[in-house]
Amino acid sequence: MEKIVFKNLNVDISDAFIWNMAYNLCVPAFYEYALRAKSKVAPMKNLPKLHRHLISSGVKLPTLPFLNAQSKIQLKKEAAKLTLIHPKVYEAPVRSLTSIFNSQKINNLLLQERLGLKISHITGDLNKKRFRFTNAELEITSRELSSLKSSFLFLNWFYVKPAYLRPSNNSLSFICLPREVTEFNKSGALGYINKMSISKNHSFIQLKLHNRKLGSEFLTLYSNQLSLFVSSLSKEKLNTLLRLHKLIYNIDFIDRADLDKLPIFMLLNKRNFSMYKTVEKLFRLGYTRMVHLRFLNQECIDLIMSKKLVKSLKRDVTH
Repeated sequence: MEKIVFKNLNVDISDAFIWNMAYNLCVPAFYEYALRAKSKVAPMKNLPKLHRHLISSGVKLPTLPFLNAQSKIQLKKEAAKLTLIHPKVYEAPVRSLTSIFNSQKINNLLLQERLGLKISHITGDLNKKRFRFTNAELEITSRELSSLKSSFLFLNWFYVKPAYLRPSNNSLSFICLPREVTEFNKSGALGYINKMSISKNHSFIQLKLHNRKLGSEFLTLYSNQLSLFVSSLSKEKLNTLLRLHKLIYNIDFIDRADLDKLPIFMLLNKRNFSMYKTVEKLFRLGYTRMVHLRFLNQECIDLIMSKKLVKSLKRDVTH
């Protein structure tokens, strides 16, 4: 199997694409940007802003003075992980390269490819810079090739980084802490109520959260931001998301555990590209992986939209 070649990352991937990957919490891309800041003016000026963003998002990084004191050789050790490719990435569908780094044109063309077309099927043409989409007459431009390679590296980060049900993003205001979800998983709704000293609506909460799996997914994924997103959707768009989520998990094209790791743009196909902006909003909130979309079933949506339930569970503490 031929692998994607990165002869010179400075040439293959622009500073802007590296910044975007890092801004979206790809840690190796941050170190690559820090490495470029050693010799380039723009990255040098922008590094403090990027560092602050990652720290505020919950990413653990050394202090900026410590990073600035690091030699190029020391930074290269971490930056090199950006191109340390997980073998399963090549088995992922070409559609999984759909990302916020590509133009709308490229994303639309990606989603027109058949689901069975794997990244391994196109690496040769990508390396020779003669890749052409099935439904496009012309070969892609150098910038479009760079965006695809950025999407590939970002997808690789999704495979390398562990996938958890709860999005790892400090900007999200969750209804409870992970240890409180663990308490619910162990003791059910009644145990959770007692542990959290919830004073009202005990019977109502027990009724709503009687299904432990559903309750656990709701408590894990619910955030104020997700609630606002769901509330903003038209009935048609919400039903489309529910249908697409059910459909993609019913198609036997990839192992479920691997599907869980993929970006949420895997929901889409050529027939519903009009939903891209809606899915992108969810991605930018921090619900980036398919596993983060476990709330896309009618039962969980009903819990998210239950103002009485949310009010009963919420306390004065913001998580």
